[in-house]
Amino acid sequence: MGGTVEAAHARNALVVAAVGQVSSRLFELMLPTLAVVIASQTVTPFEQAIGWTGLAYLLYGVGALPAGVIVNRVPARLAVIVSVFGSGVAALAGSEAANGRVLSFCLGVMGLCAGACRPGAVALLHRGTLDWRRAQRGAVWAGRVAMVVTPALIAAGGAWVGWRPTLRGVGYALCALAVAASFLPLRENAVPARADQSERSRADRIGRSTVPALGAAALTALAGLGVMLIEPWYLASRVTQLGYGPATSAVVAAGLVGSIALGRRARSGEASRARLLWHGIAIIALVLMTVSTDTALLAVAAVLTGCSLAARAADDRALARMFADRIPALAAGLSAAWTGSAAALAVPLVAATAGNGGGVALLWIAGVEVLALAAAALRLSMRRDAVGAAPLNGEPDDRPYALLAPGSRTEPPSSC
Repeated sequence: MGGTVEAAHARNALVVAAVGQVSSRLFELMLPTLAVVIASQTVTPFEQAIGWTGLAYLLYGVGALPAGVIVNRVPARLAVIVSVFGSGVAALAGSEAANGRVLSFCLGVMGLCAGACRPGAVALLHRGTLDWRRAQRGAVWAGRVAMVVTPALIAAGGAWVGWRPTLRGVGYALCALAVAASFLPLRENAVPARADQSERSRADRIGRSTVPALGAAALTALAGLGVMLIEPWYLASRVTQLGYGPATSAVVAAGLVGSIALGRRARSGEASRARLLWHGIAIIALVLMTVSTDTALLAVAAVLTGCSLAARAADDRALARMFADRIPALAAGLSAAWTGSAAALAVPLVAATAGNGGGVALLWIAGVEVLALAAAALRLSMRRDAVGAAPLNGEPDDRPYALLAPGSRTEPPSSC
């Protein structure tokens, strides 16, 4: 009987964590498509509409840090449910916004709540499940499904009923998920910390490459969000076989499959070297996108998305280990706050360069990828020079960092 009860609690913990993951990924993929819908249905240009998301993405990243601290002092389940419900309320308020400034504020609150879901979900899987690896697969796959379907659903809803009812529907759905999750009974257990000596040993091994690692992660996140912001708008003007919503969903789905393959491939070799290859392929894909249309554009965009997701996930995992190996929620919060703050710079850059089809935006993203490639190469060189340095990808890992971004290789048996 006791085993049955524990299994039920573990299953409920997985469900609540999956709800948090879905809320986070839905927010991340919703805003670029929503900006295209607003631009197509109002007199607001896309450059202005996408600019309204700047505060949202900033708080999406920064909000993960205080959330990581708070989650260590309150039940993780409570943190996830409150965050999801807050995202829903903010979406409902945004659907009634009278102007862009009010909408920007409401989306900012939504981003703050969505960002808090990530460390909450990480902590909940540690506290509520004994076999967190198995639970992690379910939560990550829930996030993947949300990533794939969100662009198509937002575009279809916007075309059918308009952007305000669509955003209102998102709000109602999130609130309903939070309320339903609040009725699931589950027990959270304490997570034992690692020995201090192990912590110091790991910090010593990666200390020399911390600065280039931070730089590479920030630049990768900046380029990744830039791609995510411009893709729906770019595909809308250059793909004729599909609408921009289904086209974006198809690109994300193919990119996720590609990132799984890339993550598995990296397991058999040096992960740092693999990241160099991913950045190189992304640079080529960005240049090719400026001269591609229709099917060729979809194929190139899928390759770009796969490389971007794989590189972002690998960097997130490495940062989470650096920041706070003994405290999963705080590690997730610190990693997300650093990369999220840097990525938010993509919003004004895309807003300033999205005109004339968005080709200029792709070129500055390619420039950022070049810098990320250089930083990753510098990190690899410094790690090789460190005496007794062991590759991170060869170390055992017991944290569900795959929740931070699709593509983490900590997720067995696949990674994305």
